Amino acid sequence: KAKSSLITARTLARSVSVERVHCSGIGVHHQAAARPDRRCTGHHSDPAEDSIRRAQSLRLRKLVVYNASVSFVWVAIGGAAGSCLRFWVSLILGPVTAAHGFPWATLAANVLGSLGLGLVFVLGEGRSWFGGDLRLLLGTGVMGGFTTYSAFNLESIGLMQDGAWGRAGLYMGGTMLLCLLAGALGVIVGRAIRG
Repeated sequence: KAKSSLITARTLARSVSVERVHCSGIGVHHQAAARPDRRCTGHHSDPAEDSIRRAQSLRLRKLVVYNASVSFVWVAIGGAAGSCLRFWVSLILGPVTAAHGFPWATLAANVLGSLGLGLVFVLGEGRSWFGGDLRLLLGTGVMGGFTTYSAFNLESIGLMQDGAWGRAGLYMGGTMLLCLLAGALGVIVGRAIRG
């Protein structure tokens, strides 16, 4: 009996699903172990409990089992594609960057990448739109290769070494703010698409 009660990590991960409960017009969206027999009783759950569920939702959504033998392949393919896309953006915005002395290419790549990652994360949660392999390809691979913190860091140091403190502050502050806003927008758009 004790042996039968043990649940492996793989079985637990596969049993995680998106559960949507509607009570009196109020929707509570969280991930939990699937319970087919759950019904709406008409009673609202504890607000504190709902807050804890929302705070833990990000960690629960990451409970996905990947096939280790092919994960590196998906990440490598996506990373190569993302790096090529970033290089393409740098070619397009290179003249503007050189003319203004401001790293527009890196800023654009990081902002667009933050938007894309938020979108991919929401559309891929619960595997409602695509599975774990495609999320690895697009999220970790493409968006990981497309965005770059190292270039942002190096360009910020370069601006400060040149004495362009105003542009350095604008670049660093603008990157953090715009990336946060872009990521939030990606999440909002993804939820709107999912409905």
